[in-house]
Amino acid sequence: MKYFLRSEHFKQRHNAFAVPFLGGAALFMVLLTFPAHAVLAPNVEAGRELASVTEAVGKRFPGQPIQSITRQESGSYDVRVGTCRLKARIITQPTPQGMVGPRQYTVRLTRPKCAAAKQ
Repeated sequence: MKYFLRSEHFKQRHNAFAVPFLGGAALFMVLLTFPAHAVLAPNVEAGRELASVTEAVGKRFPGQPIQSITRQESGSYDVRVGTCRLKARIITQPTPQGMVGPRQYTVRLTRPKCAAAKQ
C-alpha cells in the first residue's frame, strides 16, 4: 500500500481531483456570501403588507392617529383614521420572467369618507 501512495498514478489522480474540488469549493463560498431571495411565508407577507398600508396612510394623514386597520378578503384593508374611513388595496406588480423573491406591490388608497366632526 505504501508503494501505491507514492506512485505516479496516485499523484495524477490526487492532483486531478484536488484542482476542480478546490475551484468548486471556492465558487460555493463566493455564492454563499450573496443574499438569497425567496417567496415569504404568508404570515410574514401579511406583516409586510400591514407595514406598507400603515406607511401609506401615515403619509396621507400626517399627525393623525390610525384607529384601526382591518384585513378584508383578497388583499384589501379597511382603515379608520380619526373620523374618516378608507380602503387600502394591495396592487401586485408584474414580475419579470425568471425573477424570484418577495412579491412586489404598491398600496392604493381610496378617497376617504369622513363624518362631520362632533362639537
